[in-house]
Amino acid sequence: MISEKLITNLTKAFDDDGDIIIGNEDELIMIRSGAEGDEYYEITIEKVKGEGVDRSYEVLNTIAMEKNKTDIMKQAIETYLENGGSMEFLKHFEQN
Repeated sequence: MISEKLITNLTKAFDDDGDIIIGNEDELIMIRSGAEGDEYYEITIEKVKGEGVDRSYEVLNTIAMEKNKTDIMKQAIETYLENGGSMEFLKHFEQN
């Protein structure tokens, strides 16, 4: 189950940080694109392939996000988890 606190805190983190990346950077990540302060931006779920200079990223899903929209963030979290993401990388957002 995804807690409301996690959804709220992760929404704020993504709204505030134009360069946020969450997840295992060797396997699967959830990343924000767009400039800080943008009212609308995208969240992508990306599979990490290869290592070092051979590293590449396969976009598995793109979610159109609107600032402060926790229902959209919940969808992004669910998509991340459905694609093999771990709650381990999200847990610290429940502690704030």
